[in-house]
Amino acid sequence: MCRCSWCGCPMTAELRARQALRSAGLGGPADDAPVRVVNAVNEVWRCGPYMLRVNPRPGSTRLQHEAGLLARLPAAVRAPASIAAGAAIWGEWMLTNLVEGRELSRVWTGLSDDERRRSVTELAGALRALHATPAPLDIPA
Repeated sequence: MCRCSWCGCPMTAELRARQALRSAGLGGPADDAPVRVVNAVNEVWRCGPYMLRVNPRPGSTRLQHEAGLLARLPAAVRAPASIAAGAAIWGEWMLTNLVEGRELSRVWTGLSDDERRRSVTELAGALRALHATPAPLDIPA
């Protein structure tokens, strides 16, 4: 648990997640409760058909920048779609659609040679699409 930056009261990751979901128009009684996902960089939550990433560093705009970039990627890149992003006094957040699947690095050893070739071919296609996408000039680095 950390202390919020504006008053020093304890603010948990779950409180930040719930506040971000409310800001995105979600988080009501009919919505799925957020479930924490292990991540080394952000506070990450699965919320039904969405993924929520929270960066609890006030003043940061990294996730908002990423949301702007995601919105410009072609479908062939196979990246999640940015649904909403924003900032709060405690940090920033980004909501994306959930992309089902498993991390290739975690399943690689269990794949057959044909599955590995297919995975590499799919990854190469996504990278080609990414590299063919012009860099946006109106989003600051």
